[in-house]
Amino acid sequence: MATRLASLIVLLSILGLLSGPVFQGLSWKGKVPASVRDRISLVQPNATASDTFEGRERYHAVRLPTNRLLRIDLVSDDFDPVLTLYRASPDSLELLGQDDDGGEGTNSRLERCLDREGVYVMRVTSFGSRTSGHYTLRPTTENRDCAAIEAERRQREAEEQRQRELEAEHMREQAATLYRGRPIHLGDVMTSSIGSGSPRTPDGKPFEAWDLNCDAGTTFNMAISGGGYDAYAMVVDSAGNRVASDDDSGGNLNPSLTYTCPTTGTYHLVSSTFSTSANGGPYTLRLSRR
Repeated sequence: MATRLASLIVLLSILGLLSGPVFQGLSWKGKVPASVRDRISLVQPNATASDTFEGRERYHAVRLPTNRLLRIDLVSDDFDPVLTLYRASPDSLELLGQDDDGGEGTNSRLERCLDREGVYVMRVTSFGSRTSGHYTLRPTTENRDCAAIEAERRQREAEEQRQRELEAEHMREQAATLYRGRPIHLGDVMTSSIGSGSPRTPDGKPFEAWDLNCDAGTTFNMAISGGGYDAYAMVVDSAGNRVASDDDSGGNLNPSLTYTCPTTGTYHLVSSTFSTSANGGPYTLRLSRR
């Protein structure tokens, strides 16, 4: 241990990494305390290091050139290991990633393309109540064009964002069709009914919807009196999002909810049942300004 520690201290000293608060990115500040230096060991790339975790985080460092795809496997049969990767600089420790169960079983695996030469610090901790035992750590590297990998990542994220936008647009179209109802205004009292022939919500409940044109900042109360069944109320915005709901706040299995419209637009006021097996019945909806 003394030999490994001396080697690491010499290496970090040469790089100027012990001259400032190298570990400031963690829970302490200032120069690296001896208690931390005593728990660091130097790991060679593409070699396996074995150590024992005894309830206190362990640290390992690896020195890497630029443009390397780094894959780190942290394996233990004794506890659930958690792996955290940092890039060391003269005055900070930059967090690059953390993983709990990315490997097989409860083992950890991290993969990062590193476009900068430097010292990379790996922290070993545990998840759960079992906080001690043997583990192995293996950092493997491959030559990669990290700039190209980063460009691919950005393109993939842009495509995923576009897909999310398309799905959101589809939800808006579905909401406009599914929850389109009769118009209702503040101060109205509406009597109607839902039953076995009523349309169903995505989770299978019969419903009837009413459309309220609501100005931003307007607050209203929606109270439903059901006819002998457990009524349920929802407010759905124009994007198809359920923004408010209530079951029994009105007493006697009746819903009553108060909502403030955050933006101007059409909001769907939905009268439904709490249970998917209920067929509903007659109800009265009272809509009042608050």
